[in-house]
Amino acid sequence: MVRIKSIFAALMLTAIVGVVPQAQAQTLKVVIAGSSALWQTLALGAYNNGSSIVSGGGTTFHYTSGANFNLIDNRSTVATVDSGATWIVWDSASPVNVWAFVKVDSVVGNRCYFAAPKCVLAANGSFPAAGNSIVVWPDASADTVPPAAVQTPTERALIAESSPQALLRSASEHGISRAAPTPCIATASRRTR
Repeated sequence: MVRIKSIFAALMLTAIVGVVPQAQAQTLKVVIAGSSALWQTLALGAYNNGSSIVSGGGTTFHYTSGANFNLIDNRSTVATVDSGATWIVWDSASPVNVWAFVKVDSVVGNRCYFAAPKCVLAANGSFPAAGNSIVVWPDASADTVPPAAVQTPTERALIAESSPQALLRSASEHGISRAAPTPCIATASRRTR
């Protein structure tokens, strides 16, 4: 149980601390593609009760959408497109700090992370309306559609992280060695004979 909590804490810290994927998207802290097991927990960690985790970042805002975003893998002549639910969290800093996660099968997330060139995250058509897909925000706030300054770089983002192993590796590269408390509480029953 402690090991699972430590893994989740490390994953959450990795998403929060962030990885800057490319120079053209300087405000993007991290863009993750991966399984639904981490989707909500990492969103809550990035939102941090409405207060930026970046020093001087100010207030944070959140947005979720159903399967209205695509991961596009352009490595072959016919692009592979996978759609998934997405959350975006941003703060009021200047420049704005942005965290995002698209929920797809972990195999798709791994493929996009290890692809060269990386998969691109793009809206399926115009930028979708807020979906309120996560209903357990600590302050019970509703989703907000991101401003254009957040929408544009997020839509062109390259996938920076994927699988739990990649997130843990990234955590160790950023000097994260100690687990913090996690909002995810799990219980297990033990069967005895």
